[in-house]
Amino acid sequence: MSTYFRNWRNADRFKPNITPPRQKFQGFVEFHFNPAIAEVIDNSSAFRSQISTLVQTAKIPEITFQTTVKRQYNHRRIVQTGVDYGPCSITVVDTVANEWLTLFMKYFAFQYNDPRNRTDTGNGNLRDPEPKQWETNAISTTKPSEFMAESYNSNDAGLDIHNETHFIDSIRIINYHGGRGVEYILFRPQITSFTPETLDYSDSGFRTFDIDFEIESMTVNQKFNFELEDTDLVRLEQNVSVDGILSDLVDNWIEAGKESVGIQGAKNTRNNQFLGSPAKARNRAEQPIGGMQLTEKGPTA
Repeated sequence: MSTYFRNWRNADRFKPNITPPRQKFQGFVEFHFNPAIAEVIDNSSAFRSQISTLVQTAKIPEITFQTTVKRQYNHRRIVQTGVDYGPCSITVVDTVANEWLTLFMKYFAFQYNDPRNRTDTGNGNLRDPEPKQWETNAISTTKPSEFMAESYNSNDAGLDIHNETHFIDSIRIINYHGGRGVEYILFRPQITSFTPETLDYSDSGFRTFDIDFEIESMTVNQKFNFELEDTDLVRLEQNVSVDGILSDLVDNWIEAGKESVGIQGAKNTRNNQFLGSPAKARNRAEQPIGGMQLTEKGPTA
């Protein structure tokens, strides 16, 4: 105690300008999609910035080191057996432009046949009042079961096997302070659950989506407290002026908004053609067998 009072600079280490703590809200999330499926998803920086601004919360996965206890000559030894990663969960805001709903349905339709070819795009703003359902059990059980026969519709449901198994390359969570950041990198996340907000007539808050991921591995960028780039600062700092970057983002958002929001309010003007329709069905991915491609119509060279 006498040492503490004798040195009046002893508490300098606790000054905020020496080692300031990070605050929970200072950060953002980036999504990097698989470049091999660029025709399925927009992987531009403007689109990634747009969907990242709608992230409300993001949970960094926990790391669990798996151990087992052994006895060596009556001495207690702890043996490492592996490492496991907990789930990553994010909450995103649902908007009238349907950015995250569209993104999720692209993921869903990329992995599975279930949501495909159910409705027609319709004309203008009208929805399809008669969505197509699966065949009833009475019909499906009476059809002949013949390999590669047209009687069995292989595009109805089930997992669609692709050469590329992952839709997202990485999720990157950046925490920043004073224009400098630290980055958590989550490799090849796969969506495990998608939970829409409950319809509640007594609540006027924002509608959100809860999305859970499982990841293959994770790391931290080896450069701590790196300088944020101009594209990062634009989304965080209101007083940053970067020629072209902010205006391009705003223009893209305005054009996207024009598709779904008009003078008369929200309109359903987006036709998600990636889902296919009964008239123009989207087929499952071709499966190679030897030197042939296995398709719904039969093997082709």
